[in-house]
Amino acid sequence: MSDLAVKCAENLEKIRTNKPLIHNITNFVVMNYTANILLAAGASPVMAHAENEVEEMVGFAGSLVLNIGTLTDTWVDAMLKAGRKASKLGTPIVLDPVGSGATRLRTDSAKKIIAETNVTIVRATRPKSSPCTTKSQNPRELTRCTPLTKPKEAR
Repeated sequence: MSDLAVKCAENLEKIRTNKPLIHNITNFVVMNYTANILLAAGASPVMAHAENEVEEMVGFAGSLVLNIGTLTDTWVDAMLKAGRKASKLGTPIVLDPVGSGATRLRTDSAKKIIAETNVTIVRATRPKSSPCTTKSQNPRELTRCTPLTKPKEAR
């Protein structure tokens, strides 16, 4: 078995043993899928995006997942609040910059989240992984962010 496969198996076992609460501020398109995958892995998902609860919720979480797939200014503010609190607590943050590069709102939001929080992992598909930018004129080439660090072990 490859080192990556071994590490994945070890991390999955840690998730199943520790049953972490995973705080998600994610888009409506994948919300149900995300919850079901996390449940199947043994984690406890919560989808909390209300500005007046995100800091409190992230205080209980083993990680924070930010997905900018369906953005509003209010959701961006909630992501920043949760991200700053998670950063202060040392809680891992995963950013999925869906559509970054397509519009100014998405690109600026991804850049602001990266600048103001301690993002641990940026999720991006390999062909699209380059610095957050708006240089592409092709709306089909959307996600444009470089991973910041190597994935860390599950807590």
